[in-house]
Amino acid sequence: MPFEDEFASALREVADVSLVRGVDELAVDAARRGRRKKLRRNVIGGAVMVAVVASGAAAVASLPGGRGTTDPAAPASASVSGSPAPTAAASTPAAPVGADQMLSLLKSAIPSGWQESNPDSRSTEPDPKLNGRRAPYAGLTLEDGQGQGSITVNLRRDPTPVDMNADWAKCPDPTYEPYTVCSHTARPDGSYLTVLQRWTHPDKARGFKQWFATLRRPDGAVVDVTEYNMPGQTVYQLTRTDPPLTADQLAAIATDHRWDQVLNALPAAAAPAKTDMPPPNFTSPKVDQILATAAQLLPNGLKESDTGGSGAIGDAHFTVDDGQGKSLIEVIVQDWSGFQPSKFSGADVSTEFKNATTLSDGTKVLSYTEDDFAGHKGIVRNGVDILRPDHLRVLVHSFNSAAPAGQPTRDAPALTLDQLQALATSPAWHGPAK
Repeated sequence: MPFEDEFASALREVADVSLVRGVDELAVDAARRGRRKKLRRNVIGGAVMVAVVASGAAAVASLPGGRGTTDPAAPASASVSGSPAPTAAASTPAAPVGADQMLSLLKSAIPSGWQESNPDSRSTEPDPKLNGRRAPYAGLTLEDGQGQGSITVNLRRDPTPVDMNADWAKCPDPTYEPYTVCSHTARPDGSYLTVLQRWTHPDKARGFKQWFATLRRPDGAVVDVTEYNMPGQTVYQLTRTDPPLTADQLAAIATDHRWDQVLNALPAAAAPAKTDMPPPNFTSPKVDQILATAAQLLPNGLKESDTGGSGAIGDAHFTVDDGQGKSLIEVIVQDWSGFQPSKFSGADVSTEFKNATTLSDGTKVLSYTEDDFAGHKGIVRNGVDILRPDHLRVLVHSFNSAAPAGQPTRDAPALTLDQLQALATSPAWHGPAK
């Protein structure tokens, strides 16, 4: 599993995790639940842990990226109008809200016509099972004669000030979640509502779906309503086509003021604890720098389109089309010359190149072709991973598809291994990485 996959998967999995869990659990879980093959842990070094913990400190069931796509078969996302300004956290929290009351609030928010079962809830009081954390929660299984689905609501307060427009709280990159429907809406009261309808596997494998609406307020209050088309979050039994409620209904629940009494019972969140965790062991250029450099190095006749990337680990992507169909190109550029070993860092990136071919200038090269990439039948990925003597690493991929979890758009990737190696070993990368 390449490092850009592991990093993106880690953040996506953090978003999937129940919001009551601690930062340490989130980081471990994100690393444990990677979706693809061939773990290449040292490619990320300490970066995954740093980024996942940073996200976990303000964990929200929203995803990294900046755009949404639409699936014609899926219902439209919601865009909810503004509401009265939220109530700020009081210096003295309001009266506690009990577990039974949490369940009653959820039941009262669900539209009529549903049979309810398997109730579960937690109060606003500190929970010894969660190391004293406050994590009010309520959950139900819903049945309408078309199969069972599950719904949960989690509430919390994040530390302030809140970055209301953080990339990881927006819609996912459609290149990696091509079937996801998402909206990220600014509301008149300063809050943001994210409504997302996704498949739990980007290629729709097994048909499991997760839909949610998350309201994030400037005062740190977060209301997250999540549903699945299965009886529970851990019961992987497909029981209906879609989750029980529509996107509009989820949004209405998340923005309902009935949750104010719960949020007012929660104290203001403390600032995240300081850590001795070092910064990542590499530096990276910005996405636009990577794209600009890559554009100059493409074979004649090829131009970038469908550009994107997070930049968090020096990653960018685009598609090219030589007349035979679109091909996704991924480029990751990292300067590891400042590596400092620590208890968090793992091994130096050079350990990934023990079996590499060494060029005359000392550059180490790994190249590979993967058929049925990550279990996606018919998807072929060519890859070249190079490490220069100055510890500049460049990793490039070319697919025979426009998305890793999409359908093949051509017989073979647009760039051969030789073309990828020429791109990766170009001296042009030495400038942006510095």
